Amino acid sequence: MSHDVSKRYAKAFFAAWQQDLSLEKIHHVLETCQAFVNLLKTSPEISAVWISPGFHRDEKTKLIRVLEKQQVISQEIVQMLMFLVEKKRTAIFQPLIQDLYDLYYRQARILRVVVTSASELSGEDQASVQKSVQSLPAAADMNCEFSFTVDTQILGGMIIKMGQYVYDYSIHASLGQLRRSIENLSPRELASRSDV
Repeated sequence: MSHDVSKRYAKAFFAAWQQDLSLEKIHHVLETCQAFVNLLKTSPEISAVWISPGFHRDEKTKLIRVLEKQQVISQEIVQMLMFLVEKKRTAIFQPLIQDLYDLYYRQARILRVVVTSASELSGEDQASVQKSVQSLPAAADMNCEFSFTVDTQILGGMIIKMGQYVYDYSIHASLGQLRRSIENLSPRELASRSDV
């Protein structure tokens, strides 16, 4: 339910911003929103006031006004935060920002690509992955933004996340598939295969 509300609000806010702001300015607003998200993550006191239904609307409004006075947030964000307070939807702020970012990336024709490997990829390997990804139909006519991360738990291979799609070519995933295949074998099939 809150996910649907977040998406609906994101579409409305994004459409309103597009009437008055360039995509570059919308990106700046979103970066400021992300700074507020980070503030919520690092300040338990501010997070408690913002998220907890136990704090009254006046206390949440006061928090917004303090942040506005300190120029931590822009007028567009003040309006959005006040709306969320009014509708008692402050808890959806973080998913709302993610939904707004998704709309921005779609409108700006940016495809975020996260490549996770078991060890750090060389520059040559990164270039090879970038070239392969950019040749895919999903990346056609898109500006690809790549980030490369390391996760030793995947054991080997890589996981490529492109927008909403995930391509898992990791050894960890392959071993999981093998385990599930073995678990689905009947005792008779297991016995016949062990004789080989």
